[in-house]
Amino acid sequence: MAAATIMYDRAGRLDLEDKPTWDERYNLVEFQLEAYIHAIHALCLLDARDAWITVGASPDAEGDPASGFGFGYQSNNIAKNRDSEIVELEDMRRESELCRARRELLFRMFKIRGTMADEGNYGATINSRTLTV
Repeated sequence: MAAATIMYDRAGRLDLEDKPTWDERYNLVEFQLEAYIHAIHALCLLDARDAWITVGASPDAEGDPASGFGFGYQSNNIAKNRDSEIVELEDMRRESELCRARRELLFRMFKIRGTMADEGNYGATINSRTLTV
């Protein structure tokens, strides 16, 4: 359970990083997705009733999946005024799918910008990493 907590926390911290360039944005989302996948794998090793972690509640999370948009997501069964929140395996899977969608969106946006602009403005490639995880 500790490994899942650490990787989930890493995914959250990566989401808070500044993303000034397309390459850096894409790389951070890739690393964030990897952290979610490692956290999910760690929880999958446990019994289904034990597949959850507790994390410090974010002050701006209000139970709305769109408000957290990744880290800080608070499931509907958590009270707003708690010091910590429970993140279940399904919550983590939902966040990883959001991250996967952001990665795909960044990839498509980069391809569109690269074809519409001069190559000198945006660089030639976004990343050498594979798109499937």
